[in-house]
Amino acid sequence: MAALTAALVIAQGVAQGAMAYAQGRQQAAVYQAQAQQEEANARIAERNRGTAADEAARSQEQARQRYALTQGQNVSQLAAGGLDSSSGLASALGRANMSAYNTDTMTINQNLGWKDTDLRQQIANSEANAKNYRQAAKSTRRTGLLNGVLTTASGLVGLGGASRASTAYNPYNQYGTFYQPTYSSNYGW
Repeated sequence: MAALTAALVIAQGVAQGAMAYAQGRQQAAVYQAQAQQEEANARIAERNRGTAADEAARSQEQARQRYALTQGQNVSQLAAGGLDSSSGLASALGRANMSAYNTDTMTINQNLGWKDTDLRQQIANSEANAKNYRQAAKSTRRTGLLNGVLTTASGLVGLGGASRASTAYNPYNQYGTFYQPTYSSNYGW
């Protein structure tokens, strides 16, 4: 009977230890998956930086084309009206057109700068999060292993204490019951 109890206690300790270890590994796997997702987010943000730069270049080209088109329309309108393209009105129209082009260019560059800054921050945050998740996974694996070992060991230590107590020689243990004689002395202490 004692051997069966010992075997059950050992099995329970080992099973609990294995379960604690498995839980640690499962949580570590979750952290690893989160780290991989953060790395994917960083790669997406990096690609978005390139896309934003391409969009800014297209917008800049469109602004340049609008400037050239407007400049050409102004010159042709002045010529159709019989005015010289070097007149004051032509110069005023040219300055207004150039001002609009410069404003467009400044807006495009400013928007690109803000978007690039935001995307760089997203990349940095994602990389930091990935690093933290990987560290958490590593720590969780260690903790799971330690919990598994300690849980198994505590089950075995509990068995050892119970086993020794029941099988060790005890002169006061008679017939399976605990017997403790009372010592009586007539000395009063």
